Amino acid sequence: MAENHLGSILRKNPGDERAASLLGWVRFKQGRTEEAGKLFTEAYQCNPENITTVEGLGWIYYLNGQDENAEKEFKKLIKFAERHFENSSWSYYKRTDREIIQSIHSEANYALGLIAQRRGRWGAARTYFENALNQFNQFINHEIIAKDLTEALF
Repeated sequence: MAENHLGSILRKNPGDERAASLLGWVRFKQGRTEEAGKLFTEAYQCNPENITTVEGLGWIYYLNGQDENAEKEFKKLIKFAERHFENSSWSYYKRTDREIIQSIHSEANYALGLIAQRRGRWGAARTYFENALNQFNQFINHEIIAKDLTEALF
């Protein structure tokens, strides 16, 4: 249903970067990563500050072995989250908003840990995985992160 709705929006307004980014996630979850990458790139060109797009593009870069580009995007996500953590109003954010921001921070650290692990940088991988485990994460199960941390420690 999301695919049909987003496709309809893009047919009516081909430059809708939010719809392109969301359809990119639909394609990503369907395993159609090449199409997802094109959609994320299109959305990114329209708005390089859209966190959903940055996140999707980071994962596409990671899957394609473009570690430097992936690192750049995931570090943007960490900066985004940390700006919110440092906001004096952080404790007044809605719980759901805090959980999403914490999840973004955790996910970005997890992804950076995977990149460090792939490059054999075990100390950095450990630090990133530990940072990922220290935040709430609604996107990636902590058991998966803990497994990768264990592998890095081993």
